Amino acid sequence: MLINYDNLAFDPGTNLLLSKLRIDFVFQPIFELKTMKIVAYEALMRHEKMSPTELIDEYGCTNHLHIIELASLFGATRKFLEHGYYKKLCGVRHT
Repeated sequence: MLINYDNLAFDPGTNLLLSKLRIDFVFQPIFELKTMKIVAYEALMRHEKMSPTELIDEYGCTNHLHIIELASLFGATRKFLEHGYYKKLCGVRHT
């Protein structure tokens, strides 16, 4: 499911560019080799039609690279929390 950025309080132009960005995030676990416990997750950006490099190049050429940065920060964080990955990290207290 693609990330919805509608409830973020940015200027209308930024919100419009975010709404047109068709990306999602998947998470790759990072393990501690001695214990084989998951210690972190790496967020990987996925677009419907372009590779991450192609997407970054396209937005960079139009001086909109900050849109990719905002989408990555807010989108990956939202997806991380929605999937409950924080509960699977060793050494993290869950309240």
